[in-house]
Amino acid sequence: MTLFISILGFSVCLLICFYIYSYFSAETMTPRERVEKFLSHSAEGANAIGERLVEPPNSSGILRKRVQEVGGYFSTENWSKRMEKKLAQAGMSLRASEFAVASIAAMVIGLLLFLALSRGSLLMGLLGLGIGYLVPILFVKRKISLRRKKFNDQIADALILISSSLRSGYSFMQAIEMVGREMHPPISEEFYRVLREINLGVTTDEAMNRMAERINSVDLDLVVTAVLIQRQIGGNLTEILDNIANTIRERVRITGHIRTLTAQGRLSGAIICLLPFALATVIYVLNPGYIMPLFAQPLGQIMLIVAVVNEFFGIMMIKKIVDIRI
Repeated sequence: MTLFISILGFSVCLLICFYIYSYFSAETMTPRERVEKFLSHSAEGANAIGERLVEPPNSSGILRKRVQEVGGYFSTENWSKRMEKKLAQAGMSLRASEFAVASIAAMVIGLLLFLALSRGSLLMGLLGLGIGYLVPILFVKRKISLRRKKFNDQIADALILISSSLRSGYSFMQAIEMVGREMHPPISEEFYRVLREINLGVTTDEAMNRMAERINSVDLDLVVTAVLIQRQIGGNLTEILDNIANTIRERVRITGHIRTLTAQGRLSGAIICLLPFALATVIYVLNPGYIMPLFAQPLGQIMLIVAVVNEFFGIMMIKKIVDIRI
């Protein structure tokens, strides 16, 4: 029971800290980001650039800079590139050095928390250290998955909007701007980012490929490939986008049908995940002395760690079985 309360409390506190830090870090922008924001909107004069680039530093900006400096000592160049790519896919306004500091803080908090609750048990401390390492990574992966799913749900409507704009006489760049202005995040953010990169001198092909790399979606890869081929050899882009939109809508329909058929398997995975914690809570309420040796004795702690690891692999296997890709 103590382990269950430790994991629950630690996870809730860590998620709150992540959201608070993400909120404050999003309040500040680097000079390059201010220039990009300036170029993406209507011109406001040369004085406006000076006002945006020369802003007095605030407390959150100074804190973020210090965190980046500390995180630079714990992150390598290759790891930073991979991590920043994942953070961009998740839509989080964090840098790799900041994520490194957050991960180290999570590991330290998990270690100290589990040591305190287990009265100095080294095994429980290592378990807390491992959980502190995994929680930030799983949090980012979850954000990536949710953002990609939301993007895929919007892409068919975005293609219809682009196709209608092209029929109305708009250029392709104006159609992209229409998507960024009329639709909701995350697809509006990504298309606006493509437009900003093109305004800053990046080629259209490279900007589209970067968006496809950030989202890592099969549907978007299909759209980008079709657009790039059309730009090279010509063709009716409006008809191409309509056909792709119909294909994506049909894929979404089939995916929904598959989720309905695999609902029982996903429910079984959820029950397997929650049942041990619920059973431990019930036993602790009815007879605390019966379950406490599992947390207090070294053998019980080893059994508990093995059980957690086995349950994790079981959940991953169930997820692999019910996750049917088309």
